[in-house]
Amino acid sequence: MQEPSGPSTSRPKPADTGLLRHMIVAFVFAVVGYFAFYALDQHLRVRKGGWQVEFQTSTNGEPRWIINQPTLGITNVQIRFPGGAVTNPPGAVVFDTPKKQPLQGKLVFHDLTYLPGVIVIDHLGHQIQLVPRTLVLDKRERGWTNGAVHELEAR
Repeated sequence: MQEPSGPSTSRPKPADTGLLRHMIVAFVFAVVGYFAFYALDQHLRVRKGGWQVEFQTSTNGEPRWIINQPTLGITNVQIRFPGGAVTNPPGAVVFDTPKKQPLQGKLVFHDLTYLPGVIVIDHLGHQIQLVPRTLVLDKRERGWTNGAVHELEAR
């Protein structure tokens, strides 16, 4: 037996909708967009730089810090610790990565997600917080004043 031929018995060929091509284009856009936004976010995280703290010692061995954050316009803010003593050598630390430790005192907290971030250091019984909007000494806001000298008596 022969099957009838003609338009009624032949199945229509499915049209090429280009679904695979559309999926590939969407995937490429998603990957490019992801990396572009990741790069933008990374730039926003580090563009201001970290806190720059010089840990110094006066001639009589008393610790002194000089704090700078150039992007925020914070320069030469000093914290002195009269009556305190440290044996650590002087040096500078830029707090731009979580693994950095202060040369004097103990790092209590840091949030460096978006620099300059927040740094909290306990030193000689005093808590020093470096926050972009204000300087906090022993839980009292002092504000950022360029060239200011703050003294914290040793406890």
